[in-house]
Parts: sequence; C-alpha cells; structure tokens
Amino acid sequence: MSRVWMKPVSGPQAWKGPQFGSAEEWIERFSEAELADIERGLRAAQATGLPLAQIGREHFPLTIMAGRLEKIAREVRDGRGFVVARGIPVSRYSDEEVGLIFWGM
Repeated sequence: MSRVWMKPVSGPQAWKGPQFGSAEEWIERFSEAELADIERGLRAAQATGLPLAQIGREHFPLTIMAGRLEKIAREVRDGRGFVVARGIPVSRYSDEEVGLIFWGM
C-alpha cells in the first residue's frame, strides 16, 4: 500500500520552476581542493575492492568536502529539495568511477 501526501506543501520546498530561471544559489561549484578531496575518496574506496553497495562513509573519506556536503544535505532535506553539482570533471572518470563518486558523496 502506498501513501499519497494530501496536505499542501509549504516552506522552501514549495517552489515553482520560474523562481529558479536565472538564480544561481542552487548551483554548487566545487573548488580544486574539494575536487582533489573527492579524488582521494574515490581512490580510497576503490582500494577496498568492495562492491558499490558495501562501500560506506568510512571507505570514502572526505575531509575538505565534509562540511560542504553536510550543507548540501541540509538543503536537500530541509530546504528547496535539490542542488545542482557543477565542476566534477566526469570525463576524466569511467562510468563506474562517476557512480562511485556520487555514491561516496
């Protein structure tokens, strides 16, 4: 049995598309230091040899990104419900590595 939310949505989650037409506050651009942190986390997770579903936070260590990801998680959970991540050089990685990066984040 599924549940359908029947109450009106209010607060920051109650946005409409035109509100974000040219706004940039929902775009997260990562710095070179943050990208290097993601790279280190990726390589550490790969070194475990574990399948994706078994990789936990302890296998994908992030130091520089930790605070930033907490802020992003709060925005997704308690704010507008989404962010757009920009700057991760996905062409540098295989599809599996990109999947692991997003899993790790």
